[in-house]
Amino acid sequence: MQKVYDPQKKISKLKSIANRSYEIGKIERTLQAVSACSEILYKYNQVYKDDELENLLLKISEKLVKLDNPKSHSNNKKIVMFYDGFGVDRRGIAIVTCRAIASNGYKLIYVSPKKTYRKQKMLEKVLEKHDVEWKYLDTNASYVLQIAELKKIFCEKIPDVSFFYSKPYDVSGIVVFNALKNHTFRYQLDLTDHAFWLGINVFDICCGGREYSASIQHFYRGIPKEKMCLLDADLFIDELPLQELPFNPDEKFIFSGGQLYKTLGDVDRLYYKIVDHILNKHTDVKFLYAGDGDKNEILKLSSKFPGRVFLISERADFYRIMEKCTLYLNTYPMFGGLMMRYAAMAGKIPITLKHGKDADGILIDQSKRKIEYESYSDLVEDVDKLLSDNEYLKEREKLMDGSVITEKVYKRNIKLMVEEHRTEFHYKHIKKIDTIQFRKEFKERFLYKDVAFPIGNRRHMQLIPYFPKEFIYSFYKKIYIQCKRRSSYK
Repeated sequence: MQKVYDPQKKISKLKSIANRSYEIGKIERTLQAVSACSEILYKYNQVYKDDELENLLLKISEKLVKLDNPKSHSNNKKIVMFYDGFGVDRRGIAIVTCRAIASNGYKLIYVSPKKTYRKQKMLEKVLEKHDVEWKYLDTNASYVLQIAELKKIFCEKIPDVSFFYSKPYDVSGIVVFNALKNHTFRYQLDLTDHAFWLGINVFDICCGGREYSASIQHFYRGIPKEKMCLLDADLFIDELPLQELPFNPDEKFIFSGGQLYKTLGDVDRLYYKIVDHILNKHTDVKFLYAGDGDKNEILKLSSKFPGRVFLISERADFYRIMEKCTLYLNTYPMFGGLMMRYAAMAGKIPITLKHGKDADGILIDQSKRKIEYESYSDLVEDVDKLLSDNEYLKEREKLMDGSVITEKVYKRNIKLMVEEHRTEFHYKHIKKIDTIQFRKEFKERFLYKDVAFPIGNRRHMQLIPYFPKEFIYSFYKKIYIQCKRRSSYK
């Protein structure tokens, strides 16, 4: 087992490099150090914001992104910019938010990494009949050049409203959005409500999807309540048919998925204990996991239950798999919120072992859905009944009706956000949630690679003199991973 690593010295060193580089006018090196530092903070997740890094980016915004007084465009149609730092096609909420913006009749300026050009086939199909301009940023370029590119796009289009949807360490996007205050109305879509992110100054309103989001935003990030709004996105379901599975999809099977690190972190390995119990007691049931990462625990199950445990990579037809499964098992100790919602949409019960309040509010009126269990014993007892009594299973599946937001409601609320800067939903009780145990588990699974990879990124070459060891480690580790991946295809 790899040794847990304490990144505090590396975090302090990166901050020192960033501050010193800024003082001597080395802005690119400053941004590289801030990006690496914030990615480490995100993975370590012991704090939810960092004022020192935020203030440094504000100074860079003032230096690099000088804008004229607010202007108005000649077009009567409102212009909305959606800045997508990920650029994935089907995953996440970009596709449904862009669909809602465009179908409301606004002109959409969609900005994403250049590497996504002509690769977002489904997004293109969804938006093909609407007024959309596609803009791309060269993310292989320096951060300073990316800032200049994004600033140019904004100055050319002058959007009325701009959405920020990006990685927790996207320094170039943050620098530009910091400077857009009073030039466009800015929304941040709080994708990473459970962890650290950089960008506390990029928005006029931070949009979260649940009470948990509000608690972290207000009590831990220091966001005032008047700068917060509630809106959960609808789910995108395309017309892909079910692709081949390693067994007959009409058989009974438990489905689960997501990055495998979400199933690790607790000493008792309760997630795998649950699967072991199910397979041991119900010999007619198979287990299918879709995801990547540390496979050791899955492989142990596969050896113990030959021909009944299957691991596949993430795939586009996962919703069709969801429709065929008997039950969906949520990951633990880290839940998968999006997968919970897709399961409920498919009418399948997302069996969830409670881990504090981490997964609260993912579904509408979640407590009425009977998906959560306080203990391992409560969970397996109910799962045994669900797998043995089909009538009981069907009754419980009916409780999933109405548990996720619809496309019609989401579209209506996106219009409210653009026109009136609000949604029709309101946080009921914003209470401070204790996240000590949650953060402790991040600390206990933090490894040296979680420091080395953010630093030893090819985009951070100006940090080589300060961190040669991390660059050498990252270089050889990535080669090893690529070789291992190729050998597995043979």
